[in-house]
Amino acid sequence: MFLLENPPPEEDTTPPPGTIEEAQKQADEAQEHAAQLAADADTAIAALAIYLAAENLADADTIITAIGTANNNLKEHSADAKSASEKCQQTTTLDGAARDAWEEALSARDAAQRESEAINLSIAQAKRAPVVAQLDKAAKILIATITTITAALTAAGFAAGDFTFFYRNHLFWALVYLILAAIAIFVGTFAFLVDSVEKRWKLRAEQIAIYLGVAAFGVAFIIAVWGLAAGASGGLDRPVLSADLTGSQAAGTTVITAKANRSAVPRSNTLVTSVWGVPAHGSGFVSLRYDVVGASSDGTVSDSVDVPVHSGAYGSFVVTAAVESPPQRALSAPPSNCLPSGTSGGAPVDPGLACAILTP
Repeated sequence: MFLLENPPPEEDTTPPPGTIEEAQKQADEAQEHAAQLAADADTAIAALAIYLAAENLADADTIITAIGTANNNLKEHSADAKSASEKCQQTTTLDGAARDAWEEALSARDAAQRESEAINLSIAQAKRAPVVAQLDKAAKILIATITTITAALTAAGFAAGDFTFFYRNHLFWALVYLILAAIAIFVGTFAFLVDSVEKRWKLRAEQIAIYLGVAAFGVAFIIAVWGLAAGASGGLDRPVLSADLTGSQAAGTTVITAKANRSAVPRSNTLVTSVWGVPAHGSGFVSLRYDVVGASSDGTVSDSVDVPVHSGAYGSFVVTAAVESPPQRALSAPPSNCLPSGTSGGAPVDPGLACAILTP
């Protein structure tokens, strides 16, 4: 879990001592330095143990054990420095033995320094571990949330045809939504996979990634909701309807001609054109035509119907056009807001319906 990065050993630049007193003094200083490193490491590891216990980290004991091994090496180097310093103090002249003891003391000090740096690095990694655990959890939640909600919104939108309207009529915002959703998933995956324990800048990168993912998801969610609302409201506009009568008295035929069109129709909806006749001698309505036409790929739909009837058979006609979700069936009467004078009954009023009343 932890990468103990030992820095490359530095070359000893300490100049050789000129006198035995200098050698003994430098050996003592090396021993004191190594002893201080060992004491500092004990203090830091004790503080780390308290921190990890408070954080309830599952593998806290493993972490402390791993760092403790490096600390034991540090103490051994400190002991070596002390032994070398004592040897140097026992010499009286700057001969080979004194110089060897001096070199051993400085070498042990440098080895202790490297172990101390490795311990400090591992302690920094260990302290980042609880934070990283929370960040990884947040990254998992981010990925799961954005994936689930995006899939749910997309499925609902396509099922109702609202996303089709959204992409067709608001292409720029649709692309922005896709890009933001992709960013949220990508940075969430990055935040989960990056080894933030290893380096401090990686921890910062994971934090920024999660913040960016949450922001991207929030904006994408708002755009998606707005897009669904725009698509859902797209079917409420009335179609454009025109209708008239033409006939030939000689042939005894009257033709009801109706044309209807609408744009921005959701893919799941259809244009329904209906024609009713009110008998000249009788009551009620007679369904003369019921036409259902689906929208084209660009969301436009149009319909044209010609209904021939016997002249004089009907006193009036009702033509309606509406965008509806299938399945539909022919109504027994026109909506109540589209009834000729003198008639009664009718279906509930459809706010997205256009109608025309024709009288021969």
